[in-house]
Amino acid sequence: MVEPQKTFETETIAVVSTAHVSPKDMDVLNSMIGENIPPQPFICLEYDCGVWVRTFWEPDEAEEREINIADAMEMGLSFEAASLIRAVAEKGYTWIKLDRDGPTYDGYEVFDWI
Repeated sequence: MVEPQKTFETETIAVVSTAHVSPKDMDVLNSMIGENIPPQPFICLEYDCGVWVRTFWEPDEAEEREINIADAMEMGLSFEAASLIRAVAEKGYTWIKLDRDGPTYDGYEVFDWI
């Protein structure tokens, strides 16, 4: 029997502007909503102002579901979007909330489509 935990597990969220992904990237991410079957390197959930992206960069899951930029690009994402998702995951965030009103960050491409 698994021993119950004494504290709640936490997950972290990075709020990122949808301006950091292209319209095509948003189409790809939206098409992945509901398609949460491995070997996808991440899962997407519907959000009315963008999309939620669940990253998998945890030590116990890294080998199985590491966010490989080349694999994400094969799924249709741009290098910029795949790199952003991996960078956020490597910083320890569990979720990315791509939000049309979210902040933009230095060092990442900004697409003028919002």
